[in-house]
Amino acid sequence: MLTRPQRIRQLASLTLGHIYVDMCNGFLLPLLPLLVSRLHTSMATLGVVAGVMGLVANGVQPLAGMLMHRVRISVLLTVGLVLAFGFAFLGSVQTVPQLLLVVVISAVGVAIFHPGALLGAHAVSGSQEHIGVPAFLSGGALGVAIGAVVVTQWVSRLGFERLWWLMPGGILLGLATLYYGRIWDIDIHHSPSEAPVGNSVPLPFFFLLLLACPLTIGITLVLTYLPLHLSTILGVGEVRWIGVILGVLTFIGALSGYLWGALSRWISPLRLVAVGQCLLIPILILLLHARSIPVMLVCATLTGTVSGGAFFPIVATLARRAHGLTPGLRAGMIVGVAWSIGALGAMVGAAMLQHGLLVDQVIYLNLPLAPSAAVLALYLEWRYMKRNSSLDATPLVER
Repeated sequence: MLTRPQRIRQLASLTLGHIYVDMCNGFLLPLLPLLVSRLHTSMATLGVVAGVMGLVANGVQPLAGMLMHRVRISVLLTVGLVLAFGFAFLGSVQTVPQLLLVVVISAVGVAIFHPGALLGAHAVSGSQEHIGVPAFLSGGALGVAIGAVVVTQWVSRLGFERLWWLMPGGILLGLATLYYGRIWDIDIHHSPSEAPVGNSVPLPFFFLLLLACPLTIGITLVLTYLPLHLSTILGVGEVRWIGVILGVLTFIGALSGYLWGALSRWISPLRLVAVGQCLLIPILILLLHARSIPVMLVCATLTGTVSGGAFFPIVATLARRAHGLTPGLRAGMIVGVAWSIGALGAMVGAAMLQHGLLVDQVIYLNLPLAPSAAVLALYLEWRYMKRNSSLDATPLVER
């Protein structure tokens, strides 16, 4: 039996490993404007590449999860982290096929890492699962934010050709972090399950997955095409500021997730989702109409704040109390399937660019998506309240 300090050390190692892996996963999107001119290709083509990255990184996760019964978690996490740092070879590609090869191999590493790390976070958190798992999940958004800033600053100062220099030191630091936490001692097959709250009837998992899809499509469209939109305003030469703006958006989104997660203990998470989606519409319009860097940074901060209240309560709160599967598998299914649908949304956006739509018009697809998600969230809230009215249970609020 591991002691509490040992479990905390393991959770910290898994969370830092999550940051490293998703930092690599955050390399591609802020570099899209530079890759357009470097590879002499179109924004639509790179939109497809970005969609493929998301599809592989999330769609392969169920297959990686099947390996966990045959391969030790320490092996999966090690292989996943090493392959993820393959994104450092983005600076060495000369053609679109080479870019696609680097992206697919690296995204497979991202996919291999996540299922085992997520179940490991559930296992080591024990009775503090409601704190440990959100902390682990937020590491992903923090990693993407750090990656956007690091890669754009690195390329601006040292050039594309030296981007691979990040790989050796990054791998060594990542593996040292994982093995400091003695990840081989984590028993992912012993993860406590959380029962429904009081006498309440939990929502079916399918409905939560259905709600998650428009949220992930909207977020993916913003993260994929915002760098291209900013490059048309600031110019490709300002890639360092594009990375900073994207990093601020994702970093604030991660931090605000804690705020929304805390509020979901007293307020219905579904109501929070609805409010966040309604607030997203005017803020996103302001972001796309901003023409100066300070205004863009303010709008990116506001966008990150409301987007943190979209997906986070579903994974951190509702998914742990839905019907069927273990808590880790439920969150893993939402992450894998919903973000794969989001990647398909990015590919649809690329097709729209090919047919003459502008980049900001693709991002504006959030305008119908956000209200749809808000309406669905309120419907599920009403349905839940109706089913539990005879049980005298406080709807969707943890007690």
